[in-house]
Amino acid sequence: MNKSLSRRAFLRTSIASGASLAAAAAGAAPAGIYRPGTYSAKASGIGEVTVTMTFDADRIIDVVLDVSHETPGIGQAAADTLKKNLMAAQAAEIDGVSGATITSKAVSKAAAKCIAQAKGEIPVEVISDTKTDEDDGDWLGKEPEIAEKDIVVELRELGSEFTELRAPGRLYDLLLCHNI
Repeated sequence: MNKSLSRRAFLRTSIASGASLAAAAAGAAPAGIYRPGTYSAKASGIGEVTVTMTFDADRIIDVVLDVSHETPGIGQAAADTLKKNLMAAQAAEIDGVSGATITSKAVSKAAAKCIAQAKGEIPVEVISDTKTDEDDGDWLGKEPEIAEKDIVVELRELGSEFTELRAPGRLYDLLLCHNI
């Protein structure tokens, strides 16, 4: 059974087959809304708020909030409610917590960044836990290194009750001590 097929008939069959395959692929289930993974973002509230969200292809599966820099008893107390709201809404647009409006807005803003990262709309934000010298808790910053040979202390008596002690160039340039 050797049936010959013209070039025209072959092309017509091939094009029809290709079109039907393309139509079938177009009707297939979408790949998903999100790129599965865990994404973090920061936003400013009273302090700094960090939101970490974990996604599968179609939904948010976990939310972790770090509101440790927020006001205790207000912003920190709102964390559980805000987490529940994010999970229920599956979106960043959530109802705020009364009395913790600034924290609520910061959490919503950071959550929106996480969602945008998971959708591939913005670059992934890199959040580091390492502290810099500015973050050592001392508002004056890192203490300067001063060699002992560079410290000059002048001591002189100012009558019978007080003595003057000077350390030029230091934070406390003048200190009066009572003689005991």
